[in-house]
Amino acid sequence: MREITNEYTDKNKVEEGCNLNHCHNPDPICKNNGRCFPLKNKIATTCDCRWTGFTGPLCTETGLELTLDGTYKVKHRFTSRALNEEKYAFRIRTLQQNAILFYAGGPSNYGDFTLIEIKSSKLKVVVNFGSFVGPGTNYTATSSVEINDGKWHFVEYAKESYCFTLNVDMISTEVSLTNMGFRKMDYDDHSFLGEIAETPYKHDIKIQDFVWKVRWDTVNFVTGLFQTYEDYNAYFRVLPEYVLPIFDRKLPRTAQPLSYKITSSTPKPMSNTPTPSKHRCTEGRCSSKGMI
Repeated sequence: MREITNEYTDKNKVEEGCNLNHCHNPDPICKNNGRCFPLKNKIATTCDCRWTGFTGPLCTETGLELTLDGTYKVKHRFTSRALNEEKYAFRIRTLQQNAILFYAGGPSNYGDFTLIEIKSSKLKVVVNFGSFVGPGTNYTATSSVEINDGKWHFVEYAKESYCFTLNVDMISTEVSLTNMGFRKMDYDDHSFLGEIAETPYKHDIKIQDFVWKVRWDTVNFVTGLFQTYEDYNAYFRVLPEYVLPIFDRKLPRTAQPLSYKITSSTPKPMSNTPTPSKHRCTEGRCSSKGMI
């Protein structure tokens, strides 16, 4: 029988700083900077691989890329009104100096919109929360980071009660709202990822995990569109309707332009959609919160 001793062996040694939980055994379960979350049973875990460039159960598989070239745009149908907070986040790689990346508009009688674009090699966001009379106030944030270098960049846009923040590669630009009577966003029916430009882009734009989050809903435009060609989702369309989007992997063999898909279902508004309104609010001032 082996003598009992208080001397440790290498096999059982726990080093200083080693976090022994379900996400570290002792090495991180989620690779490539994926975020690990224990499930409710506190035994199994799940990995959030968004914006890492990877996917799969452990964030070890190459992430899905959508290519925008100025010849088509992705339309997503939704209606969400009186939004006090919302967030967008995505990864982008390009050499292109100017392009419209995203646009979402509101009811014509209000004039709300959100615009995300590349302008002179930098990320620019323009938002308008509408008005009862006239065009409302355009609020603009332009990042100081030039992104047309062919490298991957991480972009976040977060709207809170009294301000919004544009974050590119952890460098933030914050804009405070001046019209306190109009600071809630009303979207009506559609949003667009990409654009149909006058001429095709000189350089392609690669997009990964373009995610929009509001209230309890999260939409990933890249993975959601790809999955539409496997299991039809009436919320997504590609314009022009005869065009197939460009991904870094093959669509299913049976993939057809979405105009040829037949469905009897009608898209429903997103859940928890309140009646449109434009009124003053009493929420607290802008605070620094975690992103999506």
